[in-house]
This record gives sequence, C-alpha cells and structure tokens, in this order.
Amino acid sequence: MSFKAAIKLMAVVIFPPVLFGCAGAVVESARMTNDAVTRDNYLSAALEGDAEAQYLVGKSFCCAPSNDAESFYNNRKATDFLCRAARQKYPAAAFEVAKIHSGDTVEGVRLLRRTANFVRGDNLDNKVIAYYWYSQAAQHGYAEAADLLNQLEKQDTSQFSSPMTAPCTIDEVYGVKQ
Repeated sequence: MSFKAAIKLMAVVIFPPVLFGCAGAVVESARMTNDAVTRDNYLSAALEGDAEAQYLVGKSFCCAPSNDAESFYNNRKATDFLCRAARQKYPAAAFEVAKIHSGDTVEGVRLLRRTANFVRGDNLDNKVIAYYWYSQAAQHGYAEAADLLNQLEKQDTSQFSSPMTAPCTIDEVYGVKQ
C-alpha cells in the first residue's frame, strides 16, 4: 500500500469516528449548560406548581443511564417534575413520561448517554404505564402522542382511575429507590 493510499484510508476510516466522538462531547457539554440554565430559571416556579416550569425542569433532568444516578441527569428527579406537570394535564409532560416508561430515555444527539444505556442495558420499560401516559397526552391534544398510539399495541389501562392516581414517577412504577 502506498503512503497516499494509507493516508486516504486513515482519513476515511479512522478520523471520522474520532472527530464524531469529540463533537458528541462538545454537543453534550453545551446541552448540559443549557439544562443547568433551564433549572436555574424555572426551578422556583416549578416548586410553586407551575406546570410549564415543571415540564422544563423535568426535561432538564432527563435522563441518566441508570435510575439511581446522583449525577447531573437523574431519572427520579426528571419523573418527579414531569409527573407533577402531567398530572395537571400538561400534554408535553405526559408524553415525556410515556417515553421514559417505554424505555426511550435518550433523545437526539445525547450520544454519550445513549451509548451508556446501550452498554448497561438498563432501560425502563413498562408498556401499560407508557400507553396510559401517551393516551393522556393524546387526549389533551398532543398530536405526536396520538400518532404514536395508533402504532402501539393497545394496553388495558382501565385500572388507572385518573392521572392523579396512575403510577407515574420512577418509584411509583418500579418500586422504591434501590
């Protein structure tokens, strides 16, 4: 193999994954900064009961590779705030709760956490709970939830009398902290 061919091979095979990994870290760092600002700006209103603030703070905590993580992202804190908003019939929050309980805890380019979830195999998955919260989001006008419900296997959610009594947080659905 010639020197030029070896350089081309390195440029095509080796450099893109290395650069992609660096870009992923930069993007993740920027997202963490944005999430920290969101918490600073909305935490007080969220604690006072503002549904939109609860949704934003909940999204800023979502999601860690494991449920017991005491790191920057924390699934328990995420579901605590998201469930507060979902129980006030905030459809975007109900949709996020459903995504979490369906095992879809990492979105977009959160590559580092997506990889950690894959390696750990620690995804949450409760189809009945997810279906219930997707249906709540759809019932309150969240179009993406309505579209998704049509694709999912129907689940019997009749045991849940209302959003106020339906399991929602990590601890309510999966048990007490480990």
